[in-house]
Amino acid sequence: MDTEIFVVAIVFSAFVMVVKLFTEYLTRKRLIDAGLVDEKVKFLFRGYGRSNSLNNVKWGMILVAIGIPFLWHEMAPYHVSGESVIGMALILAGIAFVVYYFISKNQLDKVEDNNQQG
Repeated sequence: MDTEIFVVAIVFSAFVMVVKLFTEYLTRKRLIDAGLVDEKVKFLFRGYGRSNSLNNVKWGMILVAIGIPFLWHEMAPYHVSGESVIGMALILAGIAFVVYYFISKNQLDKVEDNNQQG
């Protein structure tokens, strides 16, 4: 496999993420400095902490699920083909997405129940 492709993809993705985070920060800072933080722009800040922590859980689960087959490939006492490692990584990533769906649904149900009671 050409590792150059992965390096370019990782560097490009990191650059895009940094630019996205920086522009979001500037937008929020300008809104706060202009004193426009009221009910109109509340949707920008709504659930930011909760969704961000759930998002971190999601990506952590997916990266662990993808990493397990590669670790298995390196540590297996017998030969494991590269195709089976990629297939297993994709299957485990899919399972991680499904597990994350149920975790986030459970958390959102709890938040809705708390909002209805309070």
